[in-house]
Amino acid sequence: MTRIASWRTLVLPEVRDAISDDVARIIVSGLLRGGPHTRRLEERLGADWNRQAVVVGSGMDALELVLEDLDLMSRRVLVPANCFVAIPGLVARLGGIPVPVPVDAVRFAPLIDPDTVSGRAVVIWIHHGGMVGEHAEASICALRAQGCLVIEDCAYVLAGPRPGSGPGAWGDVAIMSFAPTKPICGSGGGAVLTRDEHLAERIAARRSHSGQEHRWAVGESIYRFRGMSEIEAVIAYHQWEQRNVLRACLQCVAETYQQALPQAVVMPGRTPQATQSRYAVHLPNPMPDLRGRLARHGVASTVMFERPWFDYPALAVHQDEEDWDEIRDLLMRTLFLPFHPSLGTADCMTVVDALKRCLLSEDLERWKTSL
Repeated sequence: MTRIASWRTLVLPEVRDAISDDVARIIVSGLLRGGPHTRRLEERLGADWNRQAVVVGSGMDALELVLEDLDLMSRRVLVPANCFVAIPGLVARLGGIPVPVPVDAVRFAPLIDPDTVSGRAVVIWIHHGGMVGEHAEASICALRAQGCLVIEDCAYVLAGPRPGSGPGAWGDVAIMSFAPTKPICGSGGGAVLTRDEHLAERIAARRSHSGQEHRWAVGESIYRFRGMSEIEAVIAYHQWEQRNVLRACLQCVAETYQQALPQAVVMPGRTPQATQSRYAVHLPNPMPDLRGRLARHGVASTVMFERPWFDYPALAVHQDEEDWDEIRDLLMRTLFLPFHPSLGTADCMTVVDALKRCLLSEDLERWKTSL
């Protein structure tokens, strides 16, 4: 049975040739870190975003370096309730107080009233799956006007030809990831995009753990290398350059799904966006075994997150008194279908047919149970 992967990296033939040529030159030069390809990627990202760009080892390295630069001790950091648990975990490790915030069910965007937020707060605004909330730009600008520092997590955003006016350009800082499962996918790496030239300089200076004795001497600690290799920079650069092709392919996949899927799993108002790199369906009921059923039909799938981050023991202390049943229900009923540029129409229809069969099977089981 043909297996349809949840994500598969697309590298165009001409891009493969360019990557191979650059990698061959790197090997001949012997300069595997901190060379011209790293600088080329930074210059390209900086020019396209109209920001200072610093490339780093991963998306989490990008966030860590930004948060380290802030005085987080006892400072509130607003984090969406549905996020990778390592994000609030990192905040807590650095002395901050992670505070969960609700999200809207359509785009999974944070719901924050700027008038209720202290000016010293830090906000980590995550564009989940590359989906951008209708209120995102206005809310981020209002939070910044209130004095908050806003970090946009754009790991899953598939930026357009002129990203300097879209998501990632509204906050104080944006972070990117070039991990294999991200839309601008490579073998690894990430980036920090900032309006602040001095912040960019400080982050660049802290990427390496070598030659940092002067920081240890004043009480700081840097344990590992958080930079990017030249080979990672080459792959990320060429993938970034072909992003318009990736966007066009994914838009075709999204439109096929949107037309073919049963309305029972389409969230009202969740129309395809060019920035999105994941395709979510909203199940009529929680179906904990649905991924296993789809896998038996040869279709891989993923969930957003199994639970809110504060449901994990290490972070449970940061849960407030708010009722979070809605977010738990949203997570249980959200499923991500295969969504990558290599999918053709026939592949999409195979996914849709498998989902329909699984939903019908679920309905039959519920009917039998009710007798």
